[in-house]
Order: sequence, then C-alpha cells, then structure tokens
Amino acid sequence: MSAALRNRSVDLASLVSRVVILDAHLHGARLLGDVVKQLGSREVVIETDGDLAMETVRSIEPTLIFTEMTAGLDGLAFVRTLRRSTLGCRQAPVIMLAAEPTASRIRQARDAGVHEFVRKPYTSAEIIRRIEGLGLRPRGWLENRHYVGPDRRRFSAESFHTPKRRKSDQSDGLERLQITI
Repeated sequence: MSAALRNRSVDLASLVSRVVILDAHLHGARLLGDVVKQLGSREVVIETDGDLAMETVRSIEPTLIFTEMTAGLDGLAFVRTLRRSTLGCRQAPVIMLAAEPTASRIRQARDAGVHEFVRKPYTSAEIIRRIEGLGLRPRGWLENRHYVGPDRRRFSAESFHTPKRRKSDQSDGLERLQITI
C-alpha cells in the first residue's frame, strides 16, 4: 500500500469501518470490497438481494453503504426504505453505482436519499475520491414529508460564489426591502 493510501486510510477508517455492498454482480462487489478494505474497513458484507441487505443493515449498522441501480436489483427502493426507517444507520452515506446513469436516474437516486452517484465501470481512484469527499464534506440531514436524506445542496454560504442574481442581492445596502403584511 502506498504512503498516500495509508494516510487516506487513517483519515477514512471510521467512515469505512463497516461497509455493506448491495450489488447483483458478486464479482464486481468483491472488487469494490477490496478497495474499501485498503482504506481500513474492518467489515465488508456483500449482499445480492435487497431484503437480505436490509436484514444485514439491521444487524451490523454499517457506516457506509454501496448499492446498485440495475433492472434486477432495486437499489432505490432499498435506499428509500433505509432512509425512512428507525435504524441508527439510516443516515449512513450511500453511494449508488449504475451502468447507465441517465439524468432521470441520477435525479431518482438523489430524491431517494443517495449521497453520491458513480458510473460503472469505475476505477478504484474514483471510489476513493468519492469516499474522501464524504469524509471531508459531510452533509446535513433533512426530513420532511417528501424527502428524507442528506442535504442535496453541495455548497455552503461561505464558500459558494456566483454572480448575484436577485435584485435584493445586488443592492448596495442602502435600499431596504419593504414587506407588506
């Protein structure tokens, strides 16, 4: 293991300590498991069925979950069920893997409560980069009638800089907004 990867594994060890991989393709899931083990994972459980994965999640309380979006495996239903459950790990980061990531599928994954979306085939560097992103930029948690999951906004007010689009944002501070009640 390289020195850079060793340093990463120290930083990410708690995030990858217990990992559940829900993937219909066992071979690919094993390769993904090897990547997270290199980051310091103590326990990696691979499931090929959503119902079995939910039982596994109940028993081991994972710190990170990978799931797949394919015709034979409904990772979206798994994520929705997890997010609306009362399990302690329901806020665990979820990374969705998909071979055909269309805009609508990415939107569906985001709306289900997925943290990150990765296109297949992927490299181990891509997986490591996504896990690092989860560790370095944790997201807040939102719950309402229509959505339960991580805050989907990827910026904070302090670090996000764009041209000001609203007239009230462009004012020089001398004008006051009048609110009629």
